[in-house]
Amino acid sequence: MLIIADPKNDYAFKSVLGSPRHARVLVHLLNAVLRPFGLRVLTATILNPLSEIDSLDDKKLILDVKAVDDQGRLYNIEMQMVPGPSFPGRLLYYWADTFSSQLKEGERYEELQPVISICFLDGVLFPERPECHLRFRLLETTAHFPFTEDIELHVFQLPYFTKTADELTSDLDLWLYVLNNGQGLDLELLPGKLRVAEIEEALEAWAMLTQDRIQREIYQARERARRDAEDWKSALQRAEARVQNSLIQGREEGFNLGRAEGRAEGRSEGNWLGQIRICEELLHRTPRSDEELLALSTDQLRELAEQLRAELRSRT
Repeated sequence: MLIIADPKNDYAFKSVLGSPRHARVLVHLLNAVLRPFGLRVLTATILNPLSEIDSLDDKKLILDVKAVDDQGRLYNIEMQMVPGPSFPGRLLYYWADTFSSQLKEGERYEELQPVISICFLDGVLFPERPECHLRFRLLETTAHFPFTEDIELHVFQLPYFTKTADELTSDLDLWLYVLNNGQGLDLELLPGKLRVAEIEEALEAWAMLTQDRIQREIYQARERARRDAEDWKSALQRAEARVQNSLIQGREEGFNLGRAEGRAEGRSEGNWLGQIRICEELLHRTPRSDEELLALSTDQLRELAEQLRAELRSRT
């Protein structure tokens, strides 16, 4: 049987890793990530499994996986299909929300358990570090000792994992390979190294996903959302390039005009006006009238342009 579903689809990912029926699969994945750092998970309980009611309305879907292991450690696990510039803040916010929600009124800080975030990215967030697995902790900047053992974030930039099936040497390699290449695999013709019970269970579940009408429709809806997000991200990048080019051109022309005619301020206003028009177009806003914009000072135009650019970034 061919696997039609892409494991990098966030709904497909949670349908397996966030299902109590596949708890041993989640344990295997957690151990694959954490054992190299001296941690071992024996059992894991999923705290926010998908419900049939939520599955009928994809607007209610929560696609990160929250879990607790046999030692009380808490986990946020997710697949991010189109990581944008704001994603680090989002990941840290989710970690902080999980950490702070542990205590109820009157409980002691000593009862707090570590929270470990594990995020797989179908994209590159840190191009300055072209590695697949990045591990973040809160460290002192000189001696590099941890402030606490309670915070740990693992980020996987999947495009940087390029091993072939013959080159896989660890359980983590198996998972990264399956996430990157699971779509299109034939269950009857799996590479020998993938013949691991938990890996096969996950692959079989993904193979069955598109056989169910409701699950198939939700999967397809998430694929459309992925394409829309990718289109939006591309549009934002083009807008940023246009804005940057206008700034460069504006500085050059403004310098020449300022030297020749003393009109640098007018050129600065023109730059901000151009950025505002680009952002309004991308946000599908009714453009402000020329009279309204020309009534604003240079500082007010700059503030408006920066506000619109921030709104564009927040939508990625």
